[in-house]
Parts: sequence; C-alpha cells; structure tokens
Amino acid sequence: MATNQPEQSDGLRRLENAVARFAEITMDNLVRHDEMLTRLEESSSRHDEMLTRLEESSSRHDEALTRLEESSFQHDAALTRIETAIDRLEEQTARNARGIEALTTSTTETIRLVADQSLRIEQILEYLFRERPNGRGGGSEGN
Repeated sequence: MATNQPEQSDGLRRLENAVARFAEITMDNLVRHDEMLTRLEESSSRHDEMLTRLEESSSRHDEALTRLEESSFQHDAALTRIETAIDRLEEQTARNARGIEALTTSTTETIRLVADQSLRIEQILEYLFRERPNGRGGGSEGN
C-alpha cells in the first residue's frame, strides 16, 4: 500500500489543486458577474431616467401640439372673419361703383340740360336785345 499512497497523495493534491483552481475561477466569475450586474443595474437606472425624460418631453410635445391646434383653430376663425369682411367690402365697393356710375350719368345729363338751357337762354337774350335794344320793347321805334 505504500506505493499506492504517494499516488493517492499525488492524485489528491491534483484534485485539491483542480478544486482550488475551479473555486478561484468560480470566484473570479462571481466577481465579474457582480460587476456586470452592477453595471447592468446602473445602465437600467440610466435607461429608466431616459425613459422618464422622454415621457416628460413627449408630454410637453403633446401640450405644444394642443396649443398649436388651438392657435390654428383661432387663426382659421380669424381668417374666416377676414374673408367675410372682404366679401362685404367687395359688395359695398360694387354698390358704390353702381352709385358712382348712376351719379356720373345723372351729372352728365344735368350738365347737358344746363348747357341746353344756357344755349336757350343765350338765344332768348339775343332775341330780346335784337328786338328790344333799350329794354322797353318795341325796338328803336319807341324812342
């Protein structure tokens, strides 16, 4: 058995060395695993923070869109009022143009009538001065 003992002892030492090496590798892996888990937790925490910021940003974006929509509705309403006012102004301008045309026609006719009457008055005055030079009638015979 004496020969067996050094072999057993050598086998035991190798087994102990292998177990120690396995334990060392396992511990190294455990430490690395813990480090990776810590980094993963930190990354997860940063990810959660980023998601929170994105949600806040999205909420602000939604609020801005709502304000823009409201502003757009207000602008549309104002534009409709402006278009209505322009339509009314166009109608009033057309009525004014018709009134000006009628006034121009009436003024032209009045000027024509005045000119005709003025010509008639001149003719009457010429007749009167020719027929009654002294203004008393009867021509020059009455003197």
